[in-house]
Amino acid sequence: MLTGVIIVNPMLIMLYLNYLDRCHMKSYLNKNKYLKYLIIIDLILCIFLFTKGIPVGQDLSYHLSRIDGLTNSIRSGNFLGYIHFVSGLPKSINVNNMAAMINENMGNYGYANGLFYGNLFLYLPAILSLLGLSVIISYKILIVILMLLTSLIMYYVTDKIFNNKRVAFISSLLYTTCSYHMTDVVIRAALGEILAYMLVPLTLLGLYYILFDDKKKWYIFPISFFLLVNSHLITSFMMVIIYLFIIIFNIKRLFKEKRFKYLVYSILLGTLLSSFFIFPLIEQLLSDKFVLNNLSLLPSERALPIYKVLLGIRFNFYIYDIEFIPAGIGLLFIIPLFFIKKVKENKFIKICMITGLISLLCVTNIFPWKYFDKVFSFIQFPWRFYLPATLFLSFSSAYILNYIIKSKKGFKYLTIYTVLIGFIITFQAFIGLKYTIEDTHDYFYISSGEYLPLKSVPINLDNKFVTSSDDIKYYVRKRDLEVYLNYYNGNNGYIDVPMFYYKGYEARSLLTNELYKIEKGNNNLIRINLKDKDKVRLYYKGTITQKVSLVISLITVTTLLIIYYKKNKDRIITNYLYIKYNRRLHK
Repeated sequence: MLTGVIIVNPMLIMLYLNYLDRCHMKSYLNKNKYLKYLIIIDLILCIFLFTKGIPVGQDLSYHLSRIDGLTNSIRSGNFLGYIHFVSGLPKSINVNNMAAMINENMGNYGYANGLFYGNLFLYLPAILSLLGLSVIISYKILIVILMLLTSLIMYYVTDKIFNNKRVAFISSLLYTTCSYHMTDVVIRAALGEILAYMLVPLTLLGLYYILFDDKKKWYIFPISFFLLVNSHLITSFMMVIIYLFIIIFNIKRLFKEKRFKYLVYSILLGTLLSSFFIFPLIEQLLSDKFVLNNLSLLPSERALPIYKVLLGIRFNFYIYDIEFIPAGIGLLFIIPLFFIKKVKENKFIKICMITGLISLLCVTNIFPWKYFDKVFSFIQFPWRFYLPATLFLSFSSAYILNYIIKSKKGFKYLTIYTVLIGFIITFQAFIGLKYTIEDTHDYFYISSGEYLPLKSVPINLDNKFVTSSDDIKYYVRKRDLEVYLNYYNGNNGYIDVPMFYYKGYEARSLLTNELYKIEKGNNNLIRINLKDKDKVRLYYKGTITQKVSLVISLITVTTLLIIYYKKNKDRIITNYLYIKYNRRLHK
């Protein structure tokens, strides 16, 4: 019950924050033509999702494995799904040897996707899968929703900052249809970054309120950042670094206008909200070494020449190259900046322009990456900075383009051009993505196993139990990641269970309720040290840190809801009655 509440409550927060606008949403859409245009454009760009099957994007099978793993966890009664039980990629399906090292039984051994990669936004497709839809259909539905929400959120954020719906439309159009976003959606199938694209505008809006506008709306910053952390950690780290520099350059304003305390509130609230994910992650990282600790990806080796950053379209359609490079940001984000002096001076626009250009510089080999390789190796690819670059430059370029383009004809050409760029990326998927999988496909690989204990060998896995002596006799029943073991002639030996070891597993006697000592055995599998004879249950119980941090997040969320309800009680009741009255009228 507790785990179910912590999953649902963050969703309730966002519903409550937008509750006051729900009553007028229909009339708002009718009056706002730009929102209609954005929805139509999003659906056009999602055309590849409305066909039979789906192109095999680079990370597609991995993220499908996450959905499949969470689905299986919920089905087993484990709502948090820290350890996923998934199906491995069959040997008969091999995309240019990208998954050759992953054995087809690896998913049966348990993989800590949920500990290292937030599950929060996977509950929708997981629930759809539980209701009978295939994992791929559920994924398609999620991507369509995220495409719509990304453009609508960017529109909302821009309109709140500039109070100009035309600027909001241009900004949302640039941001949603930009080459890197469409590459993430179609070619890379990078679900984490797709989610991050949806959420980073909200984090910027929250910071904007703290630094420049209504500081009493500071809560948007920690809530949106909490959601970002649960979608993509690498983007979260990048945005922390960027926002830290923005805050430092505006530090005088924070103290002079008494805004600093709201920044402190944001850090505290964000930490409390994210406790149930962040602290179990830290605990696991401190408990052992993992493959991700030993990755040798150096950003300096993957930095791009400046001309590739400015190209908005890739001319090499084949995307399974190991050294794949996404399309550049495109000139449409850069050219308007030359006209900055022609527009009304705006400090926020200058911040966006400078931050966007610096982010773009980080993609190139002009940036001195060799001095930061070790510190920022977790970023892996410098072109991840395309995301913050498009965020900030979408604001500045849209603001400038609104001044430059006055005629309706020019505005139409701009719209057609930006949509065309996005559609070309989509079209490339049908040419460059050679492999397509059916909607009923249900075997998925788990990437290169970054979250495995270090020195694990994910090959030659045969799901066999291995004992220290042939004299040990045992009967075993294994259901997903739960094992019931009945043995005798143990003679203080051991048995290696075909499941990878992570902190949180527990083995307990069903006869005496006594805890067994478990440790890492051969190939980092779970080893149970045996007695003479007994009946044992092995399962993932979790840790005290996981349970305490879960309670902290739950209390924080519940407290926020109570405070919000008390402050807006009259308006909530009024809106509820308004909705109820309108429904009666339409019956």
